[in-house]
Amino acid sequence: MIAVDLRIPTDGHDYQTVASIQVQDGHAEFTGRRELFATDVAVFDEPTGTRVRYEDNPERWARNLHTAYRTGQLVPVITADTDPSPPPQRSRRPAATIPER
Repeated sequence: MIAVDLRIPTDGHDYQTVASIQVQDGHAEFTGRRELFATDVAVFDEPTGTRVRYEDNPERWARNLHTAYRTGQLVPVITADTDPSPPPQRSRRPAATIPER
């Protein structure tokens, strides 16, 4: 089960929840301004390095909303997660090799 709020900044350093999604066993429940969840847009799944669509896996899609909403106008906040994703696998190789002179 995953629950995510979409929040907007208000005066000062506060945020207001304007929409929420809760997904459990493939069933999603929306509250608030459902149209703010762009369910037609695939999001980047960090652990696998692939894109995931809402209709293919709504729970994984919701878990990775932070990769789609990055402007600060809408801030996704995970409020509950019973199966958090593992951290992405990182290569231990250097990104580039600089030849010696």
